[in-house]
Amino acid sequence: MSNPYYIKGTNVLINKLGITDASVLKATEQLITSIRMGMLKTSPIKGDLDYKHLKDIHKFIFDDLYDWAGKARYVTTSKNGNVFLHAGRIEPSAIKLLSELKNDNHLKDLSRPKFIEKVAHYYSELNFIHPFPEGNGRSQRVFFSAIAKNAEYNFDWSKADNNEVVIAATHSQSVDNSKLEVLFNKISSFSTKPDIGIAEQQKEYHSAKAAEAIIKNTADKELANQLKPLREKESTIIEDIRSLKEIVSDSDSRTKDVLIERLAELQKTLKVFRKERPSVERALRAESKRYARNKHPQEAKKIEIRKKQESAKRANKGNSNDRGRGR
Repeated sequence: MSNPYYIKGTNVLINKLGITDASVLKATEQLITSIRMGMLKTSPIKGDLDYKHLKDIHKFIFDDLYDWAGKARYVTTSKNGNVFLHAGRIEPSAIKLLSELKNDNHLKDLSRPKFIEKVAHYYSELNFIHPFPEGNGRSQRVFFSAIAKNAEYNFDWSKADNNEVVIAATHSQSVDNSKLEVLFNKISSFSTKPDIGIAEQQKEYHSAKAAEAIIKNTADKELANQLKPLREKESTIIEDIRSLKEIVSDSDSRTKDVLIERLAELQKTLKVFRKERPSVERALRAESKRYARNKHPQEAKKIEIRKKQESAKRANKGNSNDRGRGR
């Protein structure tokens, strides 16, 4: 039975950008979700650490890519040899598990060993529920970082590579939570609340015009960073095609057919890449602007206030003109 989340006959998820090439979708998804997750570090989604909160996080991370962002999967799925919870039991099981987390006072006021033990337990259980078609690991990291912060801990996920997280989660499904406990012990530390008063006071000195320049400069830099891998990939494909053409012209008849076939594959890949690149760039441009606004919330607020003031002035001017014509 085919998976309804995938383009028929492929391993490519149906997506809002109309991308049909798996490698292009993977690269685009990584770029967009990394931006979104970075935004959540400075502007976390508010919630009650419940199932709705988890769905809101998933929707925020993946909404530009998939229609099902923030929605529970309706097919049973598996990964790395582990079959996850039956789709029909996801919602009641997730609600029950996170109600237990609430009854556990969201892991607040626990000793470090007890906190590590408990957070590993809840992570393992939620990973088995695996609510979404894709992106469970990324949304869980954000969600459990929120749990940790609420309990006055910090999780630094950069201390563990993705493979280490996957191995620990897989081990918890088939054996026990020992590797998850080692993982959380490695990435966790007691948190301290930063004093942001000085930074906020400094930002007050920026004029609305300066704020726009800051937002634009940040967005342009972020866009350039995100487009760099796409441009590098295109250059690599072009260079491979050039090299292969030279080899084909000098090869004997026995190998020429194989090389020509490979050349055709590369040319097809380049064609698909260039066809889908504009939609990818539009999405990245929009994400870069959101990233800039979230990175500079005070500047974004000043720009918004300025827009409202200008809008009000235009409305007042229009009303004055109307009154003048009526006299």
